[in-house]
Amino acid sequence: MSLILCLETSAKACTVALGQNGACLASLEAEGEMMHSKTITLLIERLLAEQGHSIKDIAAVAVSQGPGSYTGLRVGASCAKGLCFAQDIPLISIPTLEIIAAEYSAEALEDDIRLIPMIDARRMEVYYNIYDTHLHTEQETTNLVIDALSFDKLKGAKLLFCGDGAHKMSDYLDGRTGWKIQPSYAKASTMTTLAQRKLESGLIEDTAYYVPFYLKPPNITKSTKSLF
Repeated sequence: MSLILCLETSAKACTVALGQNGACLASLEAEGEMMHSKTITLLIERLLAEQGHSIKDIAAVAVSQGPGSYTGLRVGASCAKGLCFAQDIPLISIPTLEIIAAEYSAEALEDDIRLIPMIDARRMEVYYNIYDTHLHTEQETTNLVIDALSFDKLKGAKLLFCGDGAHKMSDYLDGRTGWKIQPSYAKASTMTTLAQRKLESGLIEDTAYYVPFYLKPPNITKSTKSLF
């Protein structure tokens, strides 16, 4: 029995899931931005209890790697590393955009669709990548300010824009046959198969030195209030 605890904290919702041999046994979710640090351990405790397991039954912990919410990623990484150190088990990280894309991999393979997961990065900017029908990336993850010419090089191909930044493409679909939008977000339940593959392939992180993939530094606003 190979149980993997999956943690996804890059999105507004905090989700946890328990996977066994690649299948998702159960998942829990708590919505609320900036609430991840208060809810993640409670969700883990509840999930394990409802499934009749304890943390000692876990073979590995998988965490969403980023990009995404800076604070959320730090919470997920800290929790995952703490559990892995305490139980002496492997840490697995999965790119957040791959998690988003994986939810639509069956549809992509059946209809020969490229997947373009997008994470909202404020205004018209997104973090994105392009995945083929077998979830292989076609480029490095990067950021993009969307305009009318975005993805013109893929005109004529079937594209599915997914993720919480996908809606920003809605004004640019006219005349583009085969382009669709599916707003969504990364979920821990989608991580179980990906995590199992990584564990079996020995693709684990150095727990001590692991840091999330932020892509860009945090957006910190300096206070304008006077201290005196």
